[in-house]
Amino acid sequence: MNIEEAYKILGVTKSHSLEEIKKAYKAKAKKYHPDIYGDDSEFKKIKEAYDIIQKRHNSGKNKLRVTHVSITKFDIVGVN
Repeated sequence: MNIEEAYKILGVTKSHSLEEIKKAYKAKAKKYHPDIYGDDSEFKKIKEAYDIIQKRHNSGKNKLRVTHVSITKFDIVGVN
């Protein structure tokens, strides 16, 4: 599944916040939960879609943090 399919499955777009995406995921997960819906294949698709989007959002945050880290010779003990 690619990222575009993941957004489509959850009924959201890239412009939605992670909080909005989480709400959409919870609503779909509740509707298609195997205990209610009877079939777990749709639930698994929804879970996979959410995981893909969440990883994409989190990887962007990590990259942002890394680009703002600076190391100087004073950060390492014993280096002149």
